[in-house]
Amino acid sequence: MSEEQAFWICDCLLPGYYAPMHGTLLDQRVFASLVQRCLAIIYNHFITVDVQLSVASLPWFLSLFINRMPTIFAFRIVDCFFCKGPKVLFQVGFGVSSYNLPLCVLIHESAILEINEEKLLQIQDDGRFLNLMQDYFASLGDSAHPNSSDPRARAITRFQELLSVSFREFSVITDDLILSERKRFRHEIIHS
Repeated sequence: MSEEQAFWICDCLLPGYYAPMHGTLLDQRVFASLVQRCLAIIYNHFITVDVQLSVASLPWFLSLFINRMPTIFAFRIVDCFFCKGPKVLFQVGFGVSSYNLPLCVLIHESAILEINEEKLLQIQDDGRFLNLMQDYFASLGDSAHPNSSDPRARAITRFQELLSVSFREFSVITDDLILSERKRFRHEIIHS
């Protein structure tokens, strides 16, 4: 495949991710809207303490997670992205959020507090938010269940669990939902 062909494939999957980057800004607005709708407690906490979600999520979307997580895991995200499309970025973003921000959205749109509740509620600035994300990404190769008596459970990594949560619990984030949200916010982004 030539460079030009690769560019056009990426342009189809992520339209406008080049100067002036309207597509990037649009997807950040869509992601924030979905977080506001599905993870309202987290969204409201971030508004209260003036933490910008896009500080972490913009690099995720721009680099397809390549510059945020260990390469071996990032390439698996890229594989999923090329197989399943842009919804993967949103689903993995929500999966990361469910572990680190620490809510898990269920299909019925109810949320349960998870393992990092105390860490999240202590976040008061963008720097701590970025540090929490960095620490989480650095731990993706670690066991998700290190204290389990079942050796099969101990063998499951945080990355495997991230993919499972991302694709199972956030399967409600579909290509159609993303397209409709992009249409909803397109005028606002392009004319701002």
